[in-house]
Amino acid sequence: MKRLRLEKPYGTNVVIKKVECTNHLLRNYINRLRDISGKRKNDKGDVIRGCYRKVVHDRLLRLRYAVTEAIKYRRLEQTDRTYEATLTLLKADITNGPNHVFGDHTKCQSYFCEGQKKGM
Repeated sequence: MKRLRLEKPYGTNVVIKKVECTNHLLRNYINRLRDISGKRKNDKGDVIRGCYRKVVHDRLLRLRYAVTEAIKYRRLEQTDRTYEATLTLLKADITNGPNHVFGDHTKCQSYFCEGQKKGM
C-alpha cells in the first residue's frame, strides 16, 4: 500500500485506500478460530484439552454472528463520531465477542446484550 501511495500509478488526483470488506474479515476470523480449535498444542507447546477445543469449534457460528452484528450496528449507527472513533468502538465490540459468547457479559454494550440470561 505504501508503495502504491508513493508511486501514484493512477495519477496524482487519485487516492488509493485499502478497503476491508465484511466477507473477507469474517472468513479470516473464522478460519483462524477453526485452526486454533483444531490444534492440540498452543504456541507455547502446552496441550489444549479436547473439551476446550470442541467448545470453541461448536460455537464458531455464534462467534461469527457476534462480529456480524457488531459490524451491522456500527455501520448503521448515526452519530457525529469520527471514523477513527467508530473503528475503535467496532474493534472493542469484536474483541469482546468471545467473552459474550462464552458467558462473560461485563463488557457487553447495551445494543448487543442484556446481560446474564436467567438460569445460567
